[in-house]
Amino acid sequence: MPGHKGKANIYDVTEISTTDNLNSPEAEILKAQRALSRCYGSVQSFFMVNGSTGAIQAMVKYASIESNYPILVSRNSHKSIFAACMMFGVDIITAEDEYDDTLQTFVFDETLYIDLINKNNLSAVILTSVDYFGRVIDLAKIAILCKEKGILLLCDEAHGSHFNMNDLLPQSAMRYADICVHSPHKTLSALTQCAYIHVSSTSIDLERLKSIIYSLQTTSPSFLLLESMDSARYEAEIGAEKWAARAEQADNIRTRLNEIEGIMALDAEWARAAGCSDKDETRLVIDVSKIGSGIEIGKMLESKYGIFMEMYSFKHIVGILTPQDDISWDEKLIRAFTEISNGKSLKQIQTPIYPKAGERRISMHKAFESRWEKVMLKEVAGRVSASLAGSYPPGVPLILPGEIITEQQQEYMLTIKNLGGSLFGIEEGYINCVKGEL
Repeated sequence: MPGHKGKANIYDVTEISTTDNLNSPEAEILKAQRALSRCYGSVQSFFMVNGSTGAIQAMVKYASIESNYPILVSRNSHKSIFAACMMFGVDIITAEDEYDDTLQTFVFDETLYIDLINKNNLSAVILTSVDYFGRVIDLAKIAILCKEKGILLLCDEAHGSHFNMNDLLPQSAMRYADICVHSPHKTLSALTQCAYIHVSSTSIDLERLKSIIYSLQTTSPSFLLLESMDSARYEAEIGAEKWAARAEQADNIRTRLNEIEGIMALDAEWARAAGCSDKDETRLVIDVSKIGSGIEIGKMLESKYGIFMEMYSFKHIVGILTPQDDISWDEKLIRAFTEISNGKSLKQIQTPIYPKAGERRISMHKAFESRWEKVMLKEVAGRVSASLAGSYPPGVPLILPGEIITEQQQEYMLTIKNLGGSLFGIEEGYINCVKGEL
């Protein structure tokens, strides 16, 4: 193996005497993972070839073995967190974060989490910091409380693998979290599907965690991915000045975008208005609501200007800046937004109100194991969902399995679809629902 005998790619090899074994590393992979741990200051770090989704599954499974208590999960979490809890049959308590329709984002309320932690027996708390908008939350008080109560603090920091590379960037959640997940393909130079999982607490049973990781990962990992993760770590480690330069360039881009009529590039103050403590300087969040919808303008950037941004929502366009960007891209972006603003051929839209969650009828796991049937999205109101569904990106579920789908949720998703946005959990206009009466 592999069957292509090196003709497809000479570096695509399997476990041979000169490579190593990801699921039982003793040589080069072990050295690379130790270098990764030194870089991030962890107790131990691991390469993950199933993406951050696989790393999150490992965190959730570990927490579920350590305790039978439920896990506290923020509503503003990636679908992979809910999916892991659903598949492993882990009970959750959902922190129903408030959604601010003016800011068009979830608001982080520290007191909500402290109250829920104090009132419930929990095995773990899972939080996302940093999110798709580059917003960071202060985990200090929650971390202290979790430690006092013997609760694991787990963090999805997929978008923050570059944070400890320069002082101009926010502090990493690894300072507080027991286990933290990174996606080096998002902001570093690793290939897509690469992830790191970092252990920051000496209280973690490393042998148990390793057993879970090795059980969940493929036994035929791509050595192209493994090499790229090691290279990404090395490039980031020696590239602190490049990250500093890119952060300063990002600030200049925001200043110039804010000089364009109808365009507003948001900064850390916008993040703080939503209860967050900081914002990643290298994450562009552009409010275009005065000249049109983010979805429509995002599609125009692609088709007319050849510019592909990270995310489009009703109000915002989000871009990820890294030292790998071609410097000419910055000018191209400024010119594109200048032309779009001057054209003013777009029409503003009435942004729909973000719908509240529907009533929970059964657990996510029970919904997952129930008999399903496909229901047309336009006829789904009142049914119990068997699927995670929402807008992608950012991949935060609007609907969780076991919840009743409301008419407001149905209309919200139809609006996204009609504007050309992308949905997950919806295939060819249908969503899976629990079959029969409950």
